[in-house]
Formats: sequence, structure tokens, C-alpha cells
Amino acid sequence: MNREDMIRMALEAGIPAAKYPSLISDSDWEALERFAAIVASASEEQWKQAVINELVCCHIYNESHDQDPRKSVHDAISWNVEVALDPIVSSQAQALIDLGAAAEREACAITAWSTGMDLHMKQYDAREIGSACAKAIRARGNE
Repeated sequence: MNREDMIRMALEAGIPAAKYPSLISDSDWEALERFAAIVASASEEQWKQAVINELVCCHIYNESHDQDPRKSVHDAISWNVEVALDPIVSSQAQALIDLGAAAEREACAITAWSTGMDLHMKQYDAREIGSACAKAIRARGNE
């Protein structure tokens, strides 16, 4: 953080001395810069500790997380996504699976019905119709 940033933030905070930065001594500037660094570090530490706590709670924390913030955030997000997509844990994930299964059953029923009706109209034997329907349903996976 540079002096211009500090002046801008001090003005936003309503600190009157920030209106006259030329009157601030070098030693006071150094003290303000140290103070700003401490505040910034404390803020960064809060974020880091929150992410580390999440990793610990998820039982996926390891020492590499202390040094690599991107890996830490990535691992925490990945774990939570995996849990959210697990139908054993998430009723919403199970609902999506059920919806897909219902749609597939309906598509298979339509395939079987249209195949069966087509062959029935051509006077095919019931066994041939059944086999043709099963074959048509299995072929859906290859589309």
C-alpha cells in the first residue's frame, strides 16, 4: 500500500490530518505504514484462518495448505462440490438423478411403444415384437 492509498482511505475514514499530508512527518508516515501493514496482515490472516478451518472441518487439511492459498481454496471448494453432488448426502442431487431416470424411462417407453406398434401393424409375432423393442431400447445408449 502506498501513501496515496493511505491518504485516500484516511480521507474516506474522516481523518482530518489526511487533508494535509505534507504536514505529516517522515517518522509518522513510517508509523502509519507499519500500522497499515499490520492491519492488512491481520485481514489476510482472518481469510487464511477461515479457509484452513474449513479444510480441517472437512478432514482434508494438510501442511501444504499453509503455503498454497490457491490449493487451499480449490480443495475446500472441490470437497463441498463433491458433497453437494453426492445423492446420499444431497436430496437435490438425488432429485436430479431421479428426474433423469424418469426421463429415460419415459423415452424407453416411447421407443418400445413406437417400435412395437410399427411391428404389430405389420403382423409380426409377439416374440419378435418384444425382441425388437428390447433391441431398440438398448440402441438408445448408442445414439
